Amino acid sequence: MERPLAGEVLAAAEPATHGPSFAQSLANYAFLLAELGRTSDAITVGQEAVRQYRQLVDAQPDLLPKLGAALKNLAVDLGTEQRTEEALAAIGEAIGIFGAPVKGRTRVDRPELDTCRQAEAWLQRKGQ
Repeated sequence: MERPLAGEVLAAAEPATHGPSFAQSLANYAFLLAELGRTSDAITVGQEAVRQYRQLVDAQPDLLPKLGAALKNLAVDLGTEQRTEEALAAIGEAIGIFGAPVKGRTRVDRPELDTCRQAEAWLQRKGQ
C-alpha cells in the first residue's frame, strides 16, 4: 500500500487551508517531470493536480486561473505523448477558463489565453 504524501493528508483534513498549496505542489511537480522528459509521469501527476483544483474552485473561485494553467500544461504533456484528443479537450477547457469573464475578474487573462490558443494550434497540427 502506498503511503500518502504529507500535503495530501493535510489537504484532505483541511481542504480550504491546505488544498491550494497541495494542488500547486502537484502542478509544479508535473511541470518538472515534463522538463526532465518524464512525460508519462507528468501526465499522471498533472491529472491529479487538475482533480485537486476542480475540487477547490467551487469554494475558492480565485483558483480558477490555476486550474486553467494546470489544464494547459496537462494538454501539452498529453500532446507530447500523442494523446491529441484528450489534449484538445484539456486545452479547450483552459481556453474557456481564460477567455470567459468571471465574477471578480474584470478582464480576460490575455497572455494565458494567447498561450492556450498557441498550444491549441500546435495540437491541431499534431492531430492532422
